[in-house]
Amino acid sequence: MIPLFKFKIKGHSMEPTLKNGDIVLVNRLAYLLAKPHMGDIIAIKREKYSIIKRIKVITREKIFVVGDNKKDSLDSRKLGFVNRKKIIGKVIYILTNNA
Repeated sequence: MIPLFKFKIKGHSMEPTLKNGDIVLVNRLAYLLAKPHMGDIIAIKREKYSIIKRIKVITREKIFVVGDNKKDSLDSRKLGFVNRKKIIGKVIYILTNNA
């Protein structure tokens, strides 16, 4: 298993933390021995693509995620609670696109 994935941010749902064009590294092993925490920024597997969101609420089997940009956000208000099994990993590094 490859422990790190690289994702390019597309869109504005995580601004101001992550901007369109930023690159993030996601640690797939972060939750192997540790549990997710509220406030963690994570990658979530969707049917055709992946999304990057912040954990707001954690239940036993599910999480509620939000985007940092409240005006333009595909998050649990639209998605509903997300099964923890859909978590790809935790964002551990952000390379800012200063363009």
